Amino acid sequence: MATHDYVLANQSGSSFRTDLNNALAAVVSNNSNATEPSTKYSYQTWADTNSGYLKIRNAANNSWVSLFKLDGTDICRLTGSTNNTICTVTGANAIQGEANLTFDGTTLFVKNAIKIEESSGSEYYQLVTNSYGGLEIQNETTKIAEFTDSSTLELQDNLKFGVAGKGIDFSIATPSGPSVDSSILADYELGTFTPTIQGSSSTGTISYVSQVGTYTKIGNLVSIEITISVDGIGTSSGSLKLAGLPFACKSSTESVTACQYNSIGSGLPSGAEGPVMAFIQAGNTSINTFRCNDSGTSSYQSLAIQTLTYFRFSLVYTAA
Repeated sequence: MATHDYVLANQSGSSFRTDLNNALAAVVSNNSNATEPSTKYSYQTWADTNSGYLKIRNAANNSWVSLFKLDGTDICRLTGSTNNTICTVTGANAIQGEANLTFDGTTLFVKNAIKIEESSGSEYYQLVTNSYGGLEIQNETTKIAEFTDSSTLELQDNLKFGVAGKGIDFSIATPSGPSVDSSILADYELGTFTPTIQGSSSTGTISYVSQVGTYTKIGNLVSIEITISVDGIGTSSGSLKLAGLPFACKSSTESVTACQYNSIGSGLPSGAEGPVMAFIQAGNTSINTFRCNDSGTSSYQSLAIQTLTYFRFSLVYTAA
């Protein structure tokens, strides 16, 4: 181990040779010593055997810069496989080619997981491989969704579309109808509404015991259930209409259905009994009613409704 001031003084032959050999020994050993060279130069190297680092003198010649450890660790070089690997810093002054993170110019390959963190660092998302050999999406460590095999996506919460009119497209399943307008299921709703009784000529004043309406809408197909119980009948006139449907009937179609009818209390006047037919005109949100008995059908007159009479029926129609 040797250091040298790299100044060769005038001296006798043997002393000069010894001084020169010491200088060369310092050069080839990078001034290896437990203490720094007494004379220092800019960009001079020093193998500091005390700290175990190879150091270099800075340009100002006022301090040392540590490069790497003399035992071969903590060194600025690539370790591991270098075949298309991406380099990462794995420690102080250490760069390594990652075997699980590669890029061949076309495909980026990441093994096991990808972590995406918010700028604040308070929350992150992960893409990880699962036990099925598929992909799992996590909010931190909570599973959001996963591919349970190569083609099946399983969600842990609802699927929500952010744009109106968008939905599930079934066109890949080759529609079998003779003329298909759409294969997209873009709407599904469950809800309630408040049905009312009106006369076609005069709405009148009607008091109710109950007005219950529920609906299910799948695409443009609406299924409704209505129960209306009348407590008092006012001055309504004309044929009986049930209004307040949640959606207007499609403008190019009309809906007709037979409805279950019941009465309690005073019931219906004589001759008014019989099943009720319901008819929704195109573009309307009200139901026209007809009674059906042995004499045929006729408009169901609002005056036939008496106190403590109720309707209970279901109907399916196509919405606009």
